[in-house]
Amino acid sequence: MEDLLKQILKDIVPNENERKKIKEIVQRFKKKTEEAASHYVKEYEVFLGGSVRKDTWISGEADIDLFLLLSPTLPREEFRRIGLKIAEEALKGYKKIKRFAEHPYLEAYVDGIRVSIVPAYKTSKGKWISSVDRTPFHVKYVESNLRDENARNQVRLLKKFMKGIGTYGAEVTVKGFSGYLCELLIIKYGTFKSLLKNAVKWKERTIIDLENYYKGDLETIIRVFPRDPLIVIDPVDPSRNVAAAVSKRTLGRFVSACRSFLKNPSKCFFYPEKREIKIEDEVKRHGKIIFLLLKHGRMVEDILYPQLERLSRKLVRRLEEMGFNILRWRPFSDFKSKSVIFIELESDIISENYLHLGPSFFNEFHEESFLKKNLSKGFFVWIDEDGKWKAIKRRKITNAKEAIKSVLKEGKIIPHGLKEALKAEIFIGGMEELMKRRGLLKFLKDFLTIREFWIGTYEGSN
Repeated sequence: MEDLLKQILKDIVPNENERKKIKEIVQRFKKKTEEAASHYVKEYEVFLGGSVRKDTWISGEADIDLFLLLSPTLPREEFRRIGLKIAEEALKGYKKIKRFAEHPYLEAYVDGIRVSIVPAYKTSKGKWISSVDRTPFHVKYVESNLRDENARNQVRLLKKFMKGIGTYGAEVTVKGFSGYLCELLIIKYGTFKSLLKNAVKWKERTIIDLENYYKGDLETIIRVFPRDPLIVIDPVDPSRNVAAAVSKRTLGRFVSACRSFLKNPSKCFFYPEKREIKIEDEVKRHGKIIFLLLKHGRMVEDILYPQLERLSRKLVRRLEEMGFNILRWRPFSDFKSKSVIFIELESDIISENYLHLGPSFFNEFHEESFLKKNLSKGFFVWIDEDGKWKAIKRRKITNAKEAIKSVLKEGKIIPHGLKEALKAEIFIGGMEELMKRRGLLKFLKDFLTIREFWIGTYEGSN
C-alpha cells in the first residue's frame, strides 16, 4: 500500500511551476479586489481561503477563493449589492458566473483556474451574521493543525480517494464530504491509512469532537444533531455539524470503499476506470423504467435539486400506495433547461384485483364497518384462515404512466418551486420513448450504472 500511495502523491502534489502560476493569479486578483473595494467602502479586507490558502489542493484542480470581508454594520441588502459590485469590477474583462450560497457571489475562469470572489462579514468568533463568516476561522484552525507537508499530503490523498469513489463534495447532488471535513478527519486520525482503518469501525452516529466542547456528553450531542449519521463538531462553532451534508448512502459508500481498499489496495480507487456500456444491454438487467421529463429555465442547483428529490419521494410514495412495487428512483438535471426523474419498477402494469386486509371477527365494530363498505361496492369478502376479514378489491389505475399523470393532476405533491416548470412542459414515458430522446441518454446511463465499482473484488468469491 505504501508504494501505491507514494505513486498517487507524485501525481497529485502541485509542482513549483503550478504553485507559481496560482500565486501570481492570487496576487493579481487580490489586488484587483482591494482596488475595487476602495471605491465603495472604507472598511474591508480581502482574505484568501479554500484549499489554495491551506495548501491542500490537488494538482490540476486548484480553485481560488477570495473572501471579501466587509463591515458587520452593513445591512444585508446593502452588503449584497456592494459585494456584487466589487466582485463585478474585480473580474472585469472575464466571463462571470453568478452563484448562490446564503447570498450571491461571482466566479470567473482565469487561465483555466476558477476564481471566486465571495462577500462575507468580518466578525469576531461566534458573532456570525452569515454562514460564510466562519471561513477565516476555519482556515486559521486548519493552518494551525496541519503544519507539516506530510499532513497536508494526507488530505490530498483523502480528497483524491473521495473523488474517485464519488463521495467528495457537500453539494446537494452528492451529499458528501467537504474539503474542510476531509481536513478535520486527517487532523483527527493523522494519516489517510489511519483514517481508513478507523472509518471501517465507525458505528451509526459516530461522533468526533476535536476540541471536546461537549465533554463526551452523548445525550446532548444527539439532541443537538438528532438526524445526522456522522457528527463532526465544528472546532470553531460547537453548534454546527461539519458533516451535516453527508447522507447515510454516501457515508455507507465511503465506509464500504475503505473496507475494500484495505483488503485490496488499488489505483482504481483514485482513478476509476470509465465503464463503457451498451444501454440496450444494460436495460435487460433492470426492471421497467419510466421517466418524468420537466422543461424549465436556468435554476439554482441548491434550490432545484432538493425540490426534485421531494417530488420524487412523494411520487414514489403515492405509486406504492396505488400498488406499484418501486425498486429505485433518482432525479437528474442540467439546471439549465431540463430535469428528469427515473423510476424503476418491478412492473409498470399491475393486476386489477388486489387483496385488502380487514379486522378480526372478534372486533364487532370494525367488522360491521368493513362489511358495509366493501359489500356495498360489490367486492368479494370472507373470513380467512387467520380469523380476519379480507376482500378482493379492484384498482382504478393499473398502468404506472397513467398513475403518475393522475397523481400530478391532483397537484398535492408538487413543490411550489416546480409548479411553473410542470405547467410549461411535462412528458411521461417508458424505455421506447426514452431511447428516442438523445439528450436524456447521459442521465439514463448514469442511472443504470450507479454502482459501487469496488464491489467487483467480491465477484466470483464464495
